[in-house]
Amino acid sequence: VFVSNTEVIRGTMKKSLLALASGAFILGAAEFVMMGILPQAAAATGVDIPTAGHYISAYAIGVCFGTLILVFGRKVPPKDLIILFMVIALVGNLASAMLVVARFVAGLPHGAFFGTATLIAKTLAEKGKEAQAVSVMVTGQTVANMLGVPAGTLMAEFLSWRLAFGILAAWAAMTIVLASAWIPY
Repeated sequence: VFVSNTEVIRGTMKKSLLALASGAFILGAAEFVMMGILPQAAAATGVDIPTAGHYISAYAIGVCFGTLILVFGRKVPPKDLIILFMVIALVGNLASAMLVVARFVAGLPHGAFFGTATLIAKTLAEKGKEAQAVSVMVTGQTVANMLGVPAGTLMAEFLSWRLAFGILAAWAAMTIVLASAWIPY
């Protein structure tokens, strides 16, 4: 059976966009889930809620510093950057038991991921469908805000706030596999 190059590229693009959306999900959920689980995290770490607010700030500062990865990594292929960002997200979310430092680490790939993922989505898109491809990628962030953050808050309420970060770390590991398999160089 003959398959045209266009059909192969379209199939690759759709899988690639799913891998990018998965990364957007993990970063979106990692950013906002702390707001819903802050009381449990504060109690577990023995600090008051205003002090625990630094866990949120640490992520945001990590986002700011993380964009520098794009400056220093501009010669690195975008696929390798996406995988690197997911490795950092995996480590940061896995280590979130040591919250302030780990939240900073977890925030590092955030801004740089979205810039690189947008570039990849636009590059893989058919002519005239670049915005649609980017919107598919960003859907991961939307789903994170609608489902991931409330699910993390629910987990913190009934199970453990650490479980939310464990699941985010596992999601980052899955996204590394998806990105490795589906995003072309």
